[in-house]
Amino acid sequence: MLGDNNFSFKYHFAESNQMVGTYSYESEAENIIGSYEETAQYVSHVDEPATIYRGDASDLPIDDSELQAVVIDPPYGDNIVYSEISDAFYVWLREYLGSVFPEAFGPQETNKDDEAVENPALVDQDSDSSNGASAREHYENKMRSIFTEAHRVLEPGGVITIYFTDKEIGAWDSLTMSIMESDFTITATHTISSESPSRIGVQGQSSADTSLLLTCRKPVNPTQEDTPPTLWSDIQEQTFEAARQKATDLLDSDLNLTKTDVIIGAFGPTLRVFTEEYPVVDIHDNPVRPKQALEEARRAVTEVLIERELEDSLDEVDSLSRWYILSWLVYESENIPYDEARQLGIGVGVQIDEIKQDTKIWGKSGDTLVLKGQDYRVRDYTALEAGEKRREQAYPVNPRDTSFDYNIDAVHAALNVLETKGGDFAWNWLKERDLQNASWFTKTVKSLLQVVPQDHPDYELLVNLASGETGQLLDIDTDFLSRESEDEQTRTTLQDF
Repeated sequence: MLGDNNFSFKYHFAESNQMVGTYSYESEAENIIGSYEETAQYVSHVDEPATIYRGDASDLPIDDSELQAVVIDPPYGDNIVYSEISDAFYVWLREYLGSVFPEAFGPQETNKDDEAVENPALVDQDSDSSNGASAREHYENKMRSIFTEAHRVLEPGGVITIYFTDKEIGAWDSLTMSIMESDFTITATHTISSESPSRIGVQGQSSADTSLLLTCRKPVNPTQEDTPPTLWSDIQEQTFEAARQKATDLLDSDLNLTKTDVIIGAFGPTLRVFTEEYPVVDIHDNPVRPKQALEEARRAVTEVLIERELEDSLDEVDSLSRWYILSWLVYESENIPYDEARQLGIGVGVQIDEIKQDTKIWGKSGDTLVLKGQDYRVRDYTALEAGEKRREQAYPVNPRDTSFDYNIDAVHAALNVLETKGGDFAWNWLKERDLQNASWFTKTVKSLLQVVPQDHPDYELLVNLASGETGQLLDIDTDFLSRESEDEQTRTTLQDF
């Protein structure tokens, strides 16, 4: 059980002898003792005993200005509802240890009402907001009260370091608002590799492989309440450049980071600029939230990635096709967290929900967006010749058309023609539509060759399209494919250390 941070049971092979051997009581006890001893070594140089408090982080039994530093690893929005998962262990611990620690195991279950997570099941829905919006408001308010309490116990100039690994802009937006409204200022950011990709619940979820450490300070001189707001247009370019520079630095470093890690890393400097100028308003004097700055950061990083990762620019490529290419480039998978894909679309001027039905370029499975290839979108050319009727709504791209709404439609149609009719027919098909002279077409093909995974069905078709007679017609230089293969073989990984 708990294989996916829920109560779904998982198959697991048990030892016939529960007392000794792998996964036995003996081995698990040894693991726990070993972990405890290793942890104790980290503080072996400390003479003073540590004091451990169990309770609400928004109500600490500590005097004002007593601490110099606070370190916190807050919950990941709605990624894990810790209290519900904890019940699986709490009820058994209560049976064993309830009499030893009665103050810790009084309630029948864990406290879920006061938990600092987004749990739509436990919020009172307002008439003007959804359960999700109410849950986010609860999370934001709870985090604000926690940061406010940290502000109280810190001395002036004291530091709070916040670990955060969430990839969703909404969670970052809530976290940053809570920090700023608690009168902290982000003074430094550090990117570290923290989450194990194999950790339960990380794969395919909103948590990233990289943590961003936000270092914030309690001001020595409190901010005046009548501080005039900053106009967003005055700092928009500054937030963009801060993210762009950070992305460049991270990509030039020796860190083994994914592209989403680079985006997370760029959030820090962007938020630092934003918090230094807070409060921020638009030209109509409406408050601007941190998520607008984070959207600038995402736009800056994708611009850097295009310049560094793609042979050609995407200037002549339409917005939808740009979004499709960038989705593959950034996430390197057909499965993408929906909110991430939506935010990426906004950055290039595409409302992905509005184009979904007409283009069938993406589908959805739960909270995951799934990018679709040509076989899902294009009506089979041979089947059309045979008179087969495929619903246009189900397969919106007709390969017999002479023009297409989007660049990606033309490329997907070409792949279908090549697959079903062969190279000679595809050569004539391209020639009839003058696609060999359409730079947007060759740029789209070349970019897809660089971002679509080699195990994807479209990749081999793309290689064949750019090779042989059709490749000669399109005049696509494919030397970059061999260069990328060499780069992949020399890329440093954790196994090299």
